[in-house]
Amino acid sequence: MAHQVAFGSYIAKESFVHNAKTQIKIILVCVFSVCVLFVDTWTGLGALALLVLVSYLAAHLPLKRALGGLAPIGFILLCTVIAHAFCANVFETQTQVGGVGLDAKYAIWGTFGITADGLLAGLFFAARIGLVGMACSLLTFTSDNSRILGAIDALIAPLQKIQVPVRDVSTVVAMSLRFVPTITSEIYSVRDAQLARGLNLDSGAMSARVHGWSTVFIPVVVRLFLKANKLARAMDARCYDSGALSCRKGEALTAKEWLFVAGAIAIMVLVDVLA
Repeated sequence: MAHQVAFGSYIAKESFVHNAKTQIKIILVCVFSVCVLFVDTWTGLGALALLVLVSYLAAHLPLKRALGGLAPIGFILLCTVIAHAFCANVFETQTQVGGVGLDAKYAIWGTFGITADGLLAGLFFAARIGLVGMACSLLTFTSDNSRILGAIDALIAPLQKIQVPVRDVSTVVAMSLRFVPTITSEIYSVRDAQLARGLNLDSGAMSARVHGWSTVFIPVVVRLFLKANKLARAMDARCYDSGALSCRKGEALTAKEWLFVAGAIAIMVLVDVLA
């Protein structure tokens, strides 16, 4: 039972992060994501990574759970590194964001090859994506579904004045977040079932591995569609509509909480500016 708690699932604990209002966490995660995308040095990225580490420690959550949870986007991270590492002409390259001006170049075929600076830049962009994923997972680890719904409702409530279906939007966003652990658990379940049948996913030619993983992902997609259909029927059976729902009303932030949010945002922006 190595995957008893799927990536993105709520983990009940007693901590400052768990007890903080979900509106605060959503605002800070959004600002953090923007800051990560704007930072362009390893120093700044390291400072933001330190903020994530401190947040996980404050939430009494093991960092290895967040790192292990990045497995579902591992393919995206790998493609990011490869896309930056390889170059059509290794003899005419420029320093990229995240690079440090390394001159090492390795031509593979003609002028096509790999550059050390490009590899470093790829790792930088992959680290960016990984930090955003870890920050988002911290939100779902420390906030249950009803709190996320209520917080989103409270944050976008002013949009009701321009006829935006606030409750529907918050429901879609919350269900999207909650489908992350569902997808993860389905992948692990189908993979383990195929391995038990003797399927080899980690050896052989690349074409054989691709074919092997296709026998995992195709059943996963089918099962996810079945779960989505089951969810739609359950919502319909409960007469779901866009009317107000009192149990999802988020609590308003106090002046002290807004001051805390402003201070946290200032710290993240200062890290971006100084870096």
